[in-house]
Amino acid sequence: MEKIFIHTCCAPCLYYVYERLKEKFHITAYFYNPNIHGFREYKARKNALVSFCKMKNIELIVAGNYDFDKWLDSLKSSGKSFEYLKMNRDSRCKICYIDRISNSLNLCKTMNIKYFTTTLFYSIYQNHDALKSICMQKTLDLGINLYYEDFRLGFRKGIELYKETGLYMQNYCGCLFSENERFNKKFYKQIIAKNNC
Repeated sequence: MEKIFIHTCCAPCLYYVYERLKEKFHITAYFYNPNIHGFREYKARKNALVSFCKMKNIELIVAGNYDFDKWLDSLKSSGKSFEYLKMNRDSRCKICYIDRISNSLNLCKTMNIKYFTTTLFYSIYQNHDALKSICMQKTLDLGINLYYEDFRLGFRKGIELYKETGLYMQNYCGCLFSENERFNKKFYKQIIAKNNC
């Protein structure tokens, strides 16, 4: 069975992806998400993923220590102002996708794993087209096969499956911008209405 390297944002998003791929691939999950705000949230998501992977016997690699400064540096190096990024979700998400996908693919290449995907393809909260385009280009550049599937089709099913584990489930995407949008309700209501959730 071929191996697949899965950039994994969190355990709730991994469950459905795991269900779809477990018969096709030997899975290596990789947790690299310096965007997560703040440290306690990062730790809760990481711990839930570790527990989930033990429960399902999934190989897991966790990237180093929490590195929120790296995420801030990637925003700063974009040349965009903080105010612009706050108001332009697509721009800031693309910066974040590039960082997380590039980091993941470099390790995938080092480990000589031929297939790659990301649990971000499962989330209804992501800019799916931008993410797909970035993944296609980055995998092509490195000679890695992108396994693409629109995992959003199983969003509701995945959430229900995950709830049965009793493990921690977050209530915002991860970054400080998404935390603000979620708890200010405006953006969250737009997403819910758009996706009939």
